[in-house]
Amino acid sequence: MSQLQHLDELPPNFPDFANEVADAMETMYGPEAAAHYRGAAEAQFRGAIQHPSVDMLGCYEGKRALALLVTIQRGMVTQFSFLHVLEDALGRGIEQRLVAEAVRIHRAGGVDAILAEYVQFASLDDREVYESLGFETIQRELMIATLPNPQLTREAPPASVEFSQDDWGDAAEVIVAAYDGHPGRRLHIEVRDFENALAFVQAVSESSYGPSRPEYRRRMRQNGVTEGVIVGCEVAPRIGFILQVAVRPEYQDRGIGGRLVSELSQALEAAGCAQVALGVTSDSPARRLYSRLGFRTLRDVPAHVWWRP
Repeated sequence: MSQLQHLDELPPNFPDFANEVADAMETMYGPEAAAHYRGAAEAQFRGAIQHPSVDMLGCYEGKRALALLVTIQRGMVTQFSFLHVLEDALGRGIEQRLVAEAVRIHRAGGVDAILAEYVQFASLDDREVYESLGFETIQRELMIATLPNPQLTREAPPASVEFSQDDWGDAAEVIVAAYDGHPGRRLHIEVRDFENALAFVQAVSESSYGPSRPEYRRRMRQNGVTEGVIVGCEVAPRIGFILQVAVRPEYQDRGIGGRLVSELSQALEAAGCAQVALGVTSDSPARRLYSRLGFRTLRDVPAHVWWRP
């Protein structure tokens, strides 16, 4: 009989999880990314589990973990950031038990929202699990482009410039303004208010999402006004990731977003990246822009959202 338990250390068979995730990553990003994950995953998870805002819930048979779920508490919002069921444990409803228990705990704790968005590395569709618990599903995609890419290359001098710590507040203001009234506010906590946006920009700058360089944080500014910003990082060796693109509403539809994506992609390429990826909501107008710039869908990544009524 399997049992659920909260973990303060990694299970003895954690390498089983690392190997299965790495195998899936190889199909997405290639062997170099997979090898890096195998070598780094244990230290990353061990560090995360010690953080007071992180909780890891496991499903065990004896001393062997069959599944792991990682949650992060950010103020009054909980994020589900990782769920993996080992291949030989699929089909037993373990994901339902894990998610339901974590949802029960955080709802009882009084959180305002629970946001679940992660790449599913197992052969598992958890949409029905979340919807049975009252979550809304938002269809999203992971898109990727190869570098160099003619559609992302611009011969003209960069129109954007790097921004520094002194500009974090300015960048945060642009992110919040860009999402004012936008449906993405239901999913992305970092766009909801200045405090969360500033914490996000700082976390990216401090490489909390992956290795970052000054040239991965850029803004378009004219006549003393920042019209748009973009931030990115590296999520694996030679794999860049665009974390956020934001353009003030009054400056949208002027090509600023596309220019920022192109110039960050060129900065990633100059740093040695062979691919650049990003996440996008499937029915967003931005998806058409990314397609025109040479991005293709790598896989669907549905997100699940619950806000307290």
